[in-house]
Amino acid sequence: MGRSFNALWFGTGAANLGDGIALFVLPLLALGVGASPGGVAVVTAALTLAWPVFGLHAGWIVDRVDRRLLLGGVNLLRALLLAGVSVAYLTGTLNLAGLVAAAILLGAAETLVDTALTSTIPLVVEPDGRNRANARIEATVNLTNQLAGPPLAGLLAAVSLVLATALSAGLYALAVAGLALLALRRGPAVSGTTQVVAGFRHLWRQPVVRTLTLFTAAMNIPWAVSTALFVVYAVTPGPLGLTPAQYGLILTGMAVGGLVASAVVEPLRRRFGVTRLLIADAVGTVLLVAPVAFDAPVWAVAAGAVVAGAGSSVWRILVATIRQNLSPPELLGRIYAASRMISWGVIPISAALAGGAAEIWGVRAVFAGATVISVVVLATFVVDATKRLPYISGNQMVAIHGGVPMAFPDRIERTVHIGRPQEQVWAAITTAEGLGTWFGEAAEGEVKVGGMVELSWQSGDTARLRVERLDPQSVFAYSWHIHGLPENDPRRTYVEFTLTPDAEGTNLTVVETGFAQLDHDEHAKAYDGNTRGWKHELDELVAYVNG
Repeated sequence: MGRSFNALWFGTGAANLGDGIALFVLPLLALGVGASPGGVAVVTAALTLAWPVFGLHAGWIVDRVDRRLLLGGVNLLRALLLAGVSVAYLTGTLNLAGLVAAAILLGAAETLVDTALTSTIPLVVEPDGRNRANARIEATVNLTNQLAGPPLAGLLAAVSLVLATALSAGLYALAVAGLALLALRRGPAVSGTTQVVAGFRHLWRQPVVRTLTLFTAAMNIPWAVSTALFVVYAVTPGPLGLTPAQYGLILTGMAVGGLVASAVVEPLRRRFGVTRLLIADAVGTVLLVAPVAFDAPVWAVAAGAVVAGAGSSVWRILVATIRQNLSPPELLGRIYAASRMISWGVIPISAALAGGAAEIWGVRAVFAGATVISVVVLATFVVDATKRLPYISGNQMVAIHGGVPMAFPDRIERTVHIGRPQEQVWAAITTAEGLGTWFGEAAEGEVKVGGMVELSWQSGDTARLRVERLDPQSVFAYSWHIHGLPENDPRRTYVEFTLTPDAEGTNLTVVETGFAQLDHDEHAKAYDGNTRGWKHELDELVAYVNG
């Protein structure tokens, strides 16, 4: 998938191994400075505070700055922060307040890095490779953050807490070095909507992303119950009677399930399709909580956890790819942040309610309630996924409607031959004078990456093009508002002109993509209108250049 993705992949692996170590060590550092159990809990809670407080703003920041610089800068700050914690602990100056402050900053840094990561993949990987890219990232996170990080941190902490903390800092610094090789095809937008809540608006207007976000939130309720109470049920004196080590093996099995699923998700997608795999994850959520509710033997509980871990990874990979393919690049950070706030926002509330309910009715009764919720979510999702839920596969949207695939074309493509030199055709499509003659009746603006060009007509109609790519004499691309949608709707299509010379002149190909993000009525109007429009406009271009 290229050097840039490999740089992002390496940086993600190094940083997540640092995360896995840091998350393990921080509570131990709290104990090391004499914190009470409540103080240790405060440090742990501080690590999770950033998403509900800072998440939307993190998305806005990611959409407004260079993502390569952001990823490198935030990881450098994490390295310096943990290096400072190491020095403070070593010199005896570290206290609980300082550790809580460090945890809050690390949590804020995680929101920026996670948002930037998922928003950067579309800038380095083409749509047909994004499932593979997301699968590699997911597998790397599972391996480094969950499987390798905690045991490595435990071994190092047994020698010295400073050693473990310093290694985490070093891994963040190593991530910076890897990310230095990252090159993005297009930078973040420098114009257009700057509102923090724009991601929420787009998410709610995009039926696929909205539906998947809401189902993710619903399935996170049983997951929150399991996260909060499974240890109470599993570890002695709980009903399963496991030792802490045996309990740890079940969690490790869940992580291994996720790792294996990440490795095979792409062939599974080709074999079974996106919809069936998403339904399988919903089944896995039922298997996470039902064995506890029915007081099943330990092997059934463990098997359910492994299947749930595998399904969770598959869901995250597929949903991330769908969100990336359906989101405008300039809004992806805010859309991801909004989606995560909704889907993760239910977790602390559900966990707190589960704890209170367990005090009244017992752990198994709460797991029984979670099982009912998971079965209802599964049944509802099956109906939506097989009858109403559209999903993305390659360059087309398919809605399963009564079991019959209905294609929603995403792509308009036309090629014309112009009997003029490449330089002359290039000038016609990349100068205000040219665009204002064949495309509009007037054009103003700078044709440069990130620049805006406004076309206007005597009728009063206007169109604003944001230049996304400019490869001299060969490729010119822009994004623009979709005809027929309200002016404040953030959805846009992407238009790319490609020039190739031949012995008799120049072949010009125009491709417009992004119609798959529209619902049926919007799609019919925009796609049909632009199909007719490009025939007319390209005829005008040929006449202008040949004239």
